[in-house]
Amino acid sequence: MPELPEVETVVRGLRASLPGRAILDVRLGKTDFIDDPVALGERLPGSRILGVTRLGKFIAIDLAPGGVASDAAEHLYLVVHLG
Repeated sequence: MPELPEVETVVRGLRASLPGRAILDVRLGKTDFIDDPVALGERLPGSRILGVTRLGKFIAIDLAPGGVASDAAEHLYLVVHLG
């Protein structure tokens, strides 16, 4: 399990390089912990990354939807845990 300072270091690195970029493709490995992996794979491509923040030991990536299956009024967050 990563410690809080390690997560903060990763967030700072991502915050410097990700905002403004778009998600082009999604490849999922292990999906037994994802409620609807098909929907995730359909909705994320085309989304633009607005920002990266830390919520405890979680990384929250703020997304503006832009994919084919997305609603323009929708606001998305991709939540990542490094463990």
